[in-house]
Amino acid sequence: MIVFIKSFLVIRKLSTKSFLLSRKLEKYRLLTYNQYITIMTSLKFSLQWLKKNPLFVASLALIAFIPLYPKIPLFDILPGYIVRARLEDVLLIITGIIWLFQAIKNKKEWRNGYIGLVGFYALSGLVSILLGIFLLQTIPAQLLHISKSGLHYFRYLEYFSIFFFTFSAIKNAKQTKIALITLAVTTALVIGYGMGQKFAHLPLYSTMNREYSKGQAFYLQPGEKVQSTFGGHYDLAAFLVIVLPLIFSLSLTFMSRRRKDLLMLIALILIELSGVWLLIETGSKTALIAYLVGIVATLFLHLKRIENKRTKRLAFTASLIAFVAFMAIFMFTFGRKTIVKLTTLVSSSFQSQENALPEDLVGSGIEIKTYTTVSPDGKISVTQKFEKSQWSPNALKYGISMGIRLDTLWPQAIRGFVANPLFGSGYGTLSKEGNQQFTEADSTDNNFLRTLGETGLVGFVSFYGLIIICMYQVGKVLKDKTGVFAALGIGYLAGAAGLLVNALYIDVFASSKVALTFWALSGLTLSSLTTKSGVPIFIRLVSHLRNHRNFYLILILSMFLLHQNPLAENSPLNRFDVSRQAQENFVSARCFVETGKFALCRPSGLEANTNFSLYSLLLVPFVWLLHTPISYYYLNLFIVIGVLLVSYRYLKIRSLLGLLFIVVFAYEGVFTGGPLEDGQLLRILLVPIAVIILEKTLLKSQRKNIIRLAITGGLVLAILLRLNSGGDFLKHFRNENIVLKKQSVLQANGNIPLTSMTGADENFLITTLSPYYVDLYTNNSYQTLPFSSSQDYVDRANQVWGEHDFSSLGDLYQKLIKENNLLFLADYGVAERNDYLQEFATLRKNFDVRYKTIDCDELCSLYTVSQLSEKISPLPMPVGKKSLIPADLPAEYSFAIISNRFEPAKEGETPYTYLNFLSKLSPLSQEKFDFSVITGDVTPDNDKTKIPTLQVLYADAASYPVLYSPGNYDLLPNKPLPQSSERFFSDRDYFILLNIGPDSRINPDQRLFVYNALLELEQLPNIKNLFIIAHDLNWQDKSDPKNFIHALESKLADFLNLNSYVFTADHSDGILPTEMSNGNLHYYANGMINAESDSYLKINVQENEVKTDFIPSTNPTFGSQPSSN
Repeated sequence: MIVFIKSFLVIRKLSTKSFLLSRKLEKYRLLTYNQYITIMTSLKFSLQWLKKNPLFVASLALIAFIPLYPKIPLFDILPGYIVRARLEDVLLIITGIIWLFQAIKNKKEWRNGYIGLVGFYALSGLVSILLGIFLLQTIPAQLLHISKSGLHYFRYLEYFSIFFFTFSAIKNAKQTKIALITLAVTTALVIGYGMGQKFAHLPLYSTMNREYSKGQAFYLQPGEKVQSTFGGHYDLAAFLVIVLPLIFSLSLTFMSRRRKDLLMLIALILIELSGVWLLIETGSKTALIAYLVGIVATLFLHLKRIENKRTKRLAFTASLIAFVAFMAIFMFTFGRKTIVKLTTLVSSSFQSQENALPEDLVGSGIEIKTYTTVSPDGKISVTQKFEKSQWSPNALKYGISMGIRLDTLWPQAIRGFVANPLFGSGYGTLSKEGNQQFTEADSTDNNFLRTLGETGLVGFVSFYGLIIICMYQVGKVLKDKTGVFAALGIGYLAGAAGLLVNALYIDVFASSKVALTFWALSGLTLSSLTTKSGVPIFIRLVSHLRNHRNFYLILILSMFLLHQNPLAENSPLNRFDVSRQAQENFVSARCFVETGKFALCRPSGLEANTNFSLYSLLLVPFVWLLHTPISYYYLNLFIVIGVLLVSYRYLKIRSLLGLLFIVVFAYEGVFTGGPLEDGQLLRILLVPIAVIILEKTLLKSQRKNIIRLAITGGLVLAILLRLNSGGDFLKHFRNENIVLKKQSVLQANGNIPLTSMTGADENFLITTLSPYYVDLYTNNSYQTLPFSSSQDYVDRANQVWGEHDFSSLGDLYQKLIKENNLLFLADYGVAERNDYLQEFATLRKNFDVRYKTIDCDELCSLYTVSQLSEKISPLPMPVGKKSLIPADLPAEYSFAIISNRFEPAKEGETPYTYLNFLSKLSPLSQEKFDFSVITGDVTPDNDKTKIPTLQVLYADAASYPVLYSPGNYDLLPNKPLPQSSERFFSDRDYFILLNIGPDSRINPDQRLFVYNALLELEQLPNIKNLFIIAHDLNWQDKSDPKNFIHALESKLADFLNLNSYVFTADHSDGILPTEMSNGNLHYYANGMINAESDSYLKINVQENEVKTDFIPSTNPTFGSQPSSN
């Protein structure tokens, strides 16, 4: 009672104060008492309404704020990435909190099928990310890459969230109308701001690249496209595609004589026409087509509702005339420039002839290219040239924008989809050239392909399925709606249809402002027109998946076990490791597509014999459609999936075990790994019958449970054994291993020169590969020849390789060479058979066989084959005036190897100078060597002027020639004497001066030199000794697997009767052994001058013996210790 009295007194006191305040306001004639009471009552009512409808208010704020507020960022989310956090994200989070509280309070309102559909997409997206990380490795297991994919994933969920906000917020017709008015006013403001950018120099905030997306204000320049409040002109155009059909649809509901309706009609028509002008100013041709689709759909749906045919015709004619009239008046009002721009946009959309330059090229097509060259003396020069840009055929035919899509963006998305058809390659992975690359932006410019590539079929169906379901739900109830609600439904359907058309060319559903507007409108429309109790389609979908779970589980398993990523560069499908008959089936189908006959034919016109088979017949449409060697894969996968479907649907094989048996049978038979024989095709077709017999007999016996368990265990074990601890399974998806067969052909394509460049009549490639396999990947710049008389098809050689005499392949090669033809040899497959190795050895004996390229870890190299020539030693390049003539070397001679390195002096040490080096060399000029070799450096820098001093004091003063082999590239990359690798030989001894790179690693040209020298050595049977002098070659430390010493030892092992001597610098400064022998292979590490135990090597070569002595610096003949200067 006391509390009640106190409360009453407080209220009375406040009322008294309020009364006194009202009287004061009335006294000063600001407000009357009654006006004051009215305002306070309205304020109280507004606060109560706001308390009851916070989600509606927040949703209205988002509908207006998202299109109107420019893309000004708050902060970076990921370093180096274009997507940044913005204020709209904060508002969405706040609205999400409000929605969550209401959802907890009113559980029935949000428990609908749309939650399930979005949840299904969210689950598929999460699986896509996980598979991208752990299976495909398209998303590297690094925080930055995972965060980027996760960011895209959560952004899609953010876009979906506004659907639920507006869906839950709209509770009555009045709120629907308020929301539509808000959207119309927002559209008008967006259009007005666009006009301000065009005519009043208002700023724009672009996100077209990372630098622009930092929030810096720009201003529209002459000829640029209007962006209004959006981050790009394409985004603005997509927004207009959504809202303009709705504005037009709403305007048709106000066609009456009432003043209020007339004013609303005029306002909406003005917004519509202004929006069309702005759409044209964006320059988006696809959006313009999408808008026309939306307008046609709007008219069609409105006319469809008119039952009277005469009225319908009149209404259609009137609508069409009115629309055209309004457009004409509007265009002429704003001048002819707009008409010209519209005409140009429409006409260029249908332009197809090829142009000298891309139609959308800005500028002259001339670019400045910078070239950096390094001269032999180490001087770097930079030159710039004006050059005409090179354009792809697609860019020339369709323009740069479309050319980029056709050449790069769309193929990348298709590869992402094919890499994992069910779940794609993961978010943000399609624009990368390599898995480890981090791109600052991601775009496909086709939302359908982007969804397929990133999330696969499951993500595609769940994402666009939700859109189709939303449209279906609206269309289903549209006939029962009238007035504004009918116009809303029609406008939504038309806008959604237009946006789907626009998605063919732009990633509209990945653009934040566009996607949020679309999903907000979707929630608004569905909430206004349909019930919130649930979506029957989702309920039926869940029921369908539950009833057929065995089939879908096996289907997913089959896609993982049988899929082999056909579009990957290193796909194993390119191997064609199948039987001869299976390969001929593919050739026969390919021949039918090209010539209309089932035969073994080649592009050159050669034809072996007729080869018809059922598999070839089935393969024809796939070869015709796809024009790729791996087209068989799609047929084989189609057959397996078809067998599964027929077995389940018509043969009633519903058990998990029965379906698993079919998949394991296909997996064990490698049915998707290559073309099939008819016998294999028959077996896969008969497997269901075996399963039916199995289910009718063994699985019906008394011990069916034990039998079922045993069969299941056997099938699982078969899968595990074939998976090989997961290695083979992962290879199918990652495709890390090079397909050597294909690479061998590509090597020939890239390295066999055109006859127009060489003057030869024809090029021929000698190979163990089937000519029909070579035809799959050749560029037709050469013909093929068999390597061995034991190869396939030699019995019908003239029908396969052409009209030649194949009785003796060696004689055939000789004949072709004499007829001015060039012969090349691909060594793939030679090492697989002993008879091939013997024939290769005979070939090297009878011809000059030399490496042209070395690739695939020396497993698919390309050789040149020419007539055997007389072997004459080249003359090595001397340092001084005296030249070494190898043929004049006596039976017994000596030479010296002097290794030098100008190591920078450590603190407290006396520096080692050029004069110190010369003082050590000078006494050696009196020695009686036959020649000497300086390795390493001859000067401490790249100063060529120091070379004459060396020549005067040593090279020309000595009685013998002085040679030089560079080294120490870690200290001095550019040498004053840039000698390359050299070789020379006498009647008995062969020398290789190897100019190898730092860390004992070799580049391709150096490897070619060494290997070709060894091939030449094979043809010199009188050579007894091989001397390899390589300053930087490191035989003392072989821990690096890329150390060239490993490959060199492997090659030298083939020379059983040759004594090989390898001379290098001492890379351990005396710590490791400087001398070692392994059979007839001998190693010596020469102590470098400027080391604690420097020395030079003296080699005495006698008739049957080679003696090597280390001459230390303490020997008076070597010179004095380094002096102080």
